[in-house]
Amino acid sequence: MYQDTLVYGHAGTTIHPELWVYPANTKESVIYALDALGAEGVEIDIQMTKDSVLVLFHDSFLDEVSNLTGCVPNYNFSELTDLNLYNSKYEIVTLEEILAICFERNKKMYLDLKPFNYCIGADVNHQTFNNSLNKILAPYSTEQRTNIVVNTRNVELLEHLTDSSIVKSFETENIPLAIEKFKSGIIHEVGVKLSAMTASYADELTVAGLNFTLFSLKSQKEIQKGLLFSPMRIVTDNIAYTQKLIH
Repeated sequence: MYQDTLVYGHAGTTIHPELWVYPANTKESVIYALDALGAEGVEIDIQMTKDSVLVLFHDSFLDEVSNLTGCVPNYNFSELTDLNLYNSKYEIVTLEEILAICFERNKKMYLDLKPFNYCIGADVNHQTFNNSLNKILAPYSTEQRTNIVVNTRNVELLEHLTDSSIVKSFETENIPLAIEKFKSGIIHEVGVKLSAMTASYADELTVAGLNFTLFSLKSQKEIQKGLLFSPMRIVTDNIAYTQKLIH
């Protein structure tokens, strides 16, 4: 019934500390999700440093989960290499390294782009972000790049992304707006929190031909409910249980 739904690990394996084998958005968490748990892909959170390096990091402020203060876009990457993530031995990792890990395994990626710098109350430069993404995608084939979804709430950033092979996803709870953006050719897919999805919305998306990804699925009950909507992807915090239901 669910075999067409793809299973992606949330922030590697899971975003929730109480479920961690390895911390979220670390190289180790990504490898564990792909190799040990057999996920088809991983969702990871992407921010850009001051010197235009794309890195994996979820939170708005470094203070919340590290020994540094401020925001990722205010630091050069070299200044983040000694960052102590989650009071652990694990380090911040670049998107370039994770791309190599995933493509070596023929796996897929769902990049949650976070362009807003909360320390200054404004976005990083969208064109610079695009250039940085294109630079690290350049070594890979068109076929490989089609396995990358870029997801963000920022439509303007999506409009600045020039690689025609990647899949552009708009994250929103406003389904009519997503359908409008899809019909306008601005987006290819939509990302929706489970709490915002309804049967009528799922029907509207199906009629429009707009594929959708569901996320914020942690409990077994949430995963069961999410699969009933027949999403193209589920970003799950319990890969093993989701795989069990699908396969």
